[in-house]
Amino acid sequence: MQGDTLLSERQVSMILFKDNKQAYGELKKAKKFNTFSSILGFAGGALIAIPVVAAISGGTSEWGLAAGGAGLIIASIPFDRIYKSRTLDALDIYNGERPTSRIKPSFYFGGTRAGLIVKF
Repeated sequence: MQGDTLLSERQVSMILFKDNKQAYGELKKAKKFNTFSSILGFAGGALIAIPVVAAISGGTSEWGLAAGGAGLIIASIPFDRIYKSRTLDALDIYNGERPTSRIKPSFYFGGTRAGLIVKF
């Protein structure tokens, strides 16, 4: 965000390219993970759709394809998380901060209970 305006990924990329080459390089690395995650997710969705469409149309369904598609979608999740983490690291570099861990532990106390919440 810039003030109250939400910037697109392209706008952030242009700002980083002009002002901070190191942050721009980190963002380019992050985009590669995003592309790979998107390809895996799309391929997984297509593999799931094939047997579902075959079942709806009355044909023989190959449910192994759906299982493989689900596996591809699950495999795309870590790449998406890496993309988000590296993008935040690029913004930290641009803002002059040292990239830090995104794990945010917090404690809570309520009555006779106490606990720890860890957010990623």
